[in-house]
Amino acid sequence: MRHLLCVAVMWSGLGLAGCGPVVVVEAEGDSKPPLSIGDDPVDIKSASLSGDILELSLSYSGGCKQHSFWLEWDGTFLTSHPVQTLVVVGHEARGDRCEAIPSETRRFDLTPFKEAWRQGHQQTEGSMSIRIKGSPHSVLYTF
Repeated sequence: MRHLLCVAVMWSGLGLAGCGPVVVVEAEGDSKPPLSIGDDPVDIKSASLSGDILELSLSYSGGCKQHSFWLEWDGTFLTSHPVQTLVVVGHEARGDRCEAIPSETRRFDLTPFKEAWRQGHQQTEGSMSIRIKGSPHSVLYTF
């Protein structure tokens, strides 16, 4: 029942809080700042896969400070064909008040998703649709 409630909360857009441990996958070269809620706005322009690496083309307001990005995932899968899961892109602007609109590509290792799927399905090969909260983009991750 708790799993169903978490999925309902997740898909309704109310966030990931209270649904158990959250898996954080940091962008290559970034680290999630301690105590950050990561709710600074970010626009996801595109999403693509290269092996186990999710590449997101991002734009955001700023340009004067280093920004950090990460994926948050509550570890749940929606039973469908293919299996679906939802991630949230965390963004910490560190108080950057500049008004430029930088664009860049950030890379995230999806191996924790694959390993969780394999453990839950007791299979080595499969696929899942990874949806990105607040974005029309999703990717089909096949392994």
